[in-house]
Amino acid sequence: YRSYRLEQKNLFWQNSVIWFNHKNEAFKILFDAAYGKNHVKDASVVMDRKLSFFNYRLGAEKEFALKPSHKIMVGLSQNLYIPLEKEFNYQPYQSTKENIFATKIAQPDFAYDATPKIGLNFNASYIFDQNKIRYELYGSFSQTWLMNSTYKNQVDYNGRSNHVALVGLNVYY
Repeated sequence: YRSYRLEQKNLFWQNSVIWFNHKNEAFKILFDAAYGKNHVKDASVVMDRKLSFFNYRLGAEKEFALKPSHKIMVGLSQNLYIPLEKEFNYQPYQSTKENIFATKIAQPDFAYDATPKIGLNFNASYIFDQNKIRYELYGSFSQTWLMNSTYKNQVDYNGRSNHVALVGLNVYY
């Protein structure tokens, strides 16, 4: 049983331009853009939420050859998230009390999604080829900052940026 309906319309454009030098080291320029439109109707708490957004990422990556089959790649990118349409309607259903889900989860979640954000990402990889198999050990660290007080006014927010660190192994065969 589901008491809500989610409609999503998303358009993504990912683009990169790559140059290789005489040592087969790549230099890459990245430009990604996204437009999204989300609409959630929840019948259990009589909530109607609409949000559309624009997001882009601009960055560069550079490879450095250690040996012909061993490379290190480093990259830096910046992203910007801008909400375009923001609408949150909530009606308490057959109750004089506020619904905890709406006040403690849905409203703060919407306030976060409705806040413009700017981010910075650093990534690095160690890439090596062995027996026609490519291994890529990667890591990334990103920070995201809120650009206005929409979210800060809804919740008890400490004002610090969000941090995300990722580490992983890709195997291409």
